[in-house]
Amino acid sequence: MLAAQGDSDAIAARAKGQADATRLTAQAEADALGFINAQISKNPALIEYMYIQKLASDVKLVLLPSNSPFLFDLQSLINQTKSRCRRSASRQRDTGSERNPGGAQRYGHTNQPINQGR
Repeated sequence: MLAAQGDSDAIAARAKGQADATRLTAQAEADALGFINAQISKNPALIEYMYIQKLASDVKLVLLPSNSPFLFDLQSLINQTKSRCRRSASRQRDTGSERNPGGAQRYGHTNQPINQGR
C-alpha cells in the first residue's frame, strides 16, 4: 500500500512539474510576443525585415497572393529592373562584334538575325 502511495505521489509531482513548466513557457512566450508587438508598433517595417530574415539565402523570387500587402516598394523594383535592362542592352550593343569573333549570325527570340549595326 505504501509503495502505491509513493508511486501516486511521484506521478502527481511529475504532473505538477510539467504543468508549472508549461505555464512558465507560455508566460515567457507571451512576454516575448508583447515585446515584439511593441517594437513593430514603433517601426512597422520591422515585420518586413523579420520576414526577409526567414527566407533562404538563395531565394530569387517570391510569389504572393494578389490580396497580400507588398513587402517591397514596387516602384523601386520596377526602376531596378529597367536599369538592369538598359545596362544589358548597352552591353550587347557595345560588344556585338567582340562577342561574336567567328562572324556567326546572332539570333533573337524570333530566330531572325539581329542587325549587328557594324
